[in-house]
Amino acid sequence: MKNDTQTTQNDTSDTSVTSDTYQQKKKIIVVSSGGCGSWCLVRYFRSIGYEATHIHSRYPPSKLRYGSDQEKFSDRVVKEDDMENIKVIYIFRENIEKSIYSRFVERNWKQHLKHIECFHPDASFENLLSKKVDLFGLENFFDNWTTSSPERNYKIYCIKYETLFDNIVEIMNIIGNNSHKNVKKIAKIETERNDVDKHTEDIREIYKTFIKKMMKMPFIKIV
Repeated sequence: MKNDTQTTQNDTSDTSVTSDTYQQKKKIIVVSSGGCGSWCLVRYFRSIGYEATHIHSRYPPSKLRYGSDQEKFSDRVVKEDDMENIKVIYIFRENIEKSIYSRFVERNWKQHLKHIECFHPDASFENLLSKKVDLFGLENFFDNWTTSSPERNYKIYCIKYETLFDNIVEIMNIIGNNSHKNVKKIAKIETERNDVDKHTEDIREIYKTFIKKMMKMPFIKIV
């Protein structure tokens, strides 16, 4: 499922450098719980030559597997000689009320619950507000992807949505894309949601501990 953040890209310099020159079809797997700009990143990486896959799986596999077109990991374990060509990015968003309204109110939210492997049978936006409990398991999703594990054979690059756009050049350098001078900027364009304002205070109260946890995160963390 796509979120509503759209992008435009502008070259910063040296348009003679092509994507094939510096990418050699490297792969990016972008993971999120939804409404966090994950499709924004997928489109961005595809525009500069990466093979980018969008994933909503709640649990990071211990051995990295290739993505699928079903927004989940496939059964195919990444070959050892291909590991260096694949980066895994997890993106999260402090403004959680916007994520929730985008993915659990406006769209096919029941299908999205399946995509993120939600474990609460009574999860819904109405029950979230009435029970004041994280029925979507968003903090659990975050913890799974931002906690290191000795069992994993790959790194996860955890990126904060709010700082993505101003730090894209540095992010690209950190993930290993520093062999060119033509990093594109991302212009942020978001869908206005006036209805979310009336629920913002309640949502942020429910998730206040989780929000503080996200606020303490740097713009990028490698686990």
